[in-house]
Amino acid sequence: MNEYVEYDVDTITAGDYTVCFDLEEDTYKKFSDTYADELNPMCENAQFKLYLQNELESRINLMNDLEFREEEHRGEPIKIA
Repeated sequence: MNEYVEYDVDTITAGDYTVCFDLEEDTYKKFSDTYADELNPMCENAQFKLYLQNELESRINLMNDLEFREEEHRGEPIKIA
């Protein structure tokens, strides 16, 4: 049994994950009031995705490191693709 778990852990990629979460209505309002830019060549959906990515990265990087990452990567900021 452990051999299968170790294989899964060793071969996991970012494509193996999908995350679904609810957003408060205020989240989009905050984005549109402070972040959205009509002059930006990115469409509004792409800007919103980037806004959410930046928010998640900021919040995750404020959390305590539980030391699950390999030692040489500990302390590096976590990035979301």
